[in-house]
Amino acid sequence: MPKLFLRIRDHEVDYLVRGLTPADAIDESNQPSEPAQNSVSGSCALDELADVVAEWVGSDPWTLDPTAVVVFIPTAQTLSITCEVPGRNVAQRRRALPFAVEEFVTANVESLHIATGEIERDRAIRTLCVPKTTIDEWLDVLRNAQVEPGLMTADAYALPAPVDEAIVWFEDDLATIRSPAQIATIDSANLNLVLASLREEFDVDEDKPVLVQINGSASTKALRDAGFLTNEVRSEVVGPALEYFAAQADERKLDGPPYAPINLLQGDYRPIKRLSSTSEGFRSVLRWVASVALLVVVLTAVEGVWASRRADLERVRANDLYEELFEARPSGNPAARMRRALGRMPDEDGADFLPLLDALAHSLEASVTTFSLRNLSFAKGQRGLVADLAVPDYASLDALEEAVTERGLAWTLSSAQQEDNRIRARIMVEAL
Repeated sequence: MPKLFLRIRDHEVDYLVRGLTPADAIDESNQPSEPAQNSVSGSCALDELADVVAEWVGSDPWTLDPTAVVVFIPTAQTLSITCEVPGRNVAQRRRALPFAVEEFVTANVESLHIATGEIERDRAIRTLCVPKTTIDEWLDVLRNAQVEPGLMTADAYALPAPVDEAIVWFEDDLATIRSPAQIATIDSANLNLVLASLREEFDVDEDKPVLVQINGSASTKALRDAGFLTNEVRSEVVGPALEYFAAQADERKLDGPPYAPINLLQGDYRPIKRLSSTSEGFRSVLRWVASVALLVVVLTAVEGVWASRRADLERVRANDLYEELFEARPSGNPAARMRRALGRMPDEDGADFLPLLDALAHSLEASVTTFSLRNLSFAKGQRGLVADLAVPDYASLDALEEAVTERGLAWTLSSAQQEDNRIRARIMVEAL
């Protein structure tokens, strides 16, 4: 897919499309360009961008791959701030960032979109701030032209990433600066006011160029007054701005850490990637799978409700059968009560100790608020577990009996008497 570079300048936009095939590139007569032409460039008003895009790429969907679209915005309409932000981890520092930025701005910080470079522990945070209304206007224009950018950054970041030098780009009456510590755009006439601060970013005796001037230069006197020696300054002349910027991006000269461009498309402004026809087909399959999964969940829920109602019906029938046989309503599990009433005995070896103890412990926890266990008795071959315990009252004893029988165990109350405002009882629980 061709790559699109845009540079917004006030109410105009420069455009450059690279990687066009002969069928893509259309000239003014709406005829295919010469095969050798694989790029299109020019300028237009912002509100004409949609028409221009349609002319050079026809129906090519620029919304499918945001990584193919790079947008440079005026550095003069941004604010670059590097600030120390407290916090023990990245998340805390990110939350505290607006309060740190607020110290440097006069506008309401809530009205600003604050984008950041990579946030690392124990390092100052680089930010790029733009009014939300401004970035909203730019994105509205781009999306109206069916263009979804993947990178939107200040045009100063289109200059090569400086490691040990500062770069000044002269254009019209402006000077755009990129150094390891700052980016800015100022009137060329005021450049002498910042040259000294640029020189202070480097060692005293560099003995090599530390200031690169592109398409212009400061006066010799201004450079000398700022402390730059003759061998510390070099000048270059390059072609059209956007072609130069695109070349830097293609050669990844913008990415030199730790000074990589700050992408404004963060947070609420993350790129929106539209689905291609293939992705749409895949999403249709996903919708079908989701529908089947939902149907399975609904059927499982219905089956669960049916099983619950069936269990309730069987319990009612078991209670009725018990009442018919023994002329009394059962307490607890009717099946367990019937097995006990019909004389079913445990296996000859008796019940195991741990399952009985576990059942008694859970029954006490579920039915009695406070209790004390004074003695436990169990022997191999013994039918059940005998316990001496104290509970608050007889109601607690009844609740314990119900909890034990609910667990399918037999309950025998050997004795119960009041002692020190509590009920002391001797019970036996056994497997049915």
